[in-house]
Amino acid sequence: QNTRLALTSITVDDFLARRFDAWSMPRLVSPEGVDDKNGAIFPEKIEGKYVVLHRIAGHICIDYVSTLEFDRPLMNYIEIMGPRWGMWDSRRIGIAGPPLKTDAGWLLFYHGLSEYGVYRVGAVLLDAGNPRRILARSAHALFEPETDYEINGVVDQVVFPCGQVVRGDVIYMYY
Repeated sequence: QNTRLALTSITVDDFLARRFDAWSMPRLVSPEGVDDKNGAIFPEKIEGKYVVLHRIAGHICIDYVSTLEFDRPLMNYIEIMGPRWGMWDSRRIGIAGPPLKTDAGWLLFYHGLSEYGVYRVGAVLLDAGNPRRILARSAHALFEPETDYEINGVVDQVVFPCGQVVRGDVIYMYY
């Protein structure tokens, strides 16, 4: 069975007013029959388009869309990176939150599953004007399971971030 990517939204006013029942109905944005998950939207348009990252069959892909209405499914699946044989991210990879804009480019944290079943976190730096272009990618994991609740649980050996916040010079990663 395939997993499909869904999108929902809330207005800034509703979010700030804590009207958390005001989320839009989730909308499927990937077609049937495609294993698609771990989506993120860049926080600003690039070349006049919204940029969507999503995981197709263990690889990170990118799509460019004119609107966030998603009246039709994402269809381009431009692969920008995949698992690396013999490394900490050798089985599959996926997005670990929206990319962060830096002076050097877009910083994207991602999770990787090793051949031994351990989920770790690494980073990739994407070109600011062309996020299909990888400028740098971590050779080693930045974050991995260490505590008892990370090593033992419903799924063992997992750190699985879904977002981060920047405060000053510190990145807080939520997992």
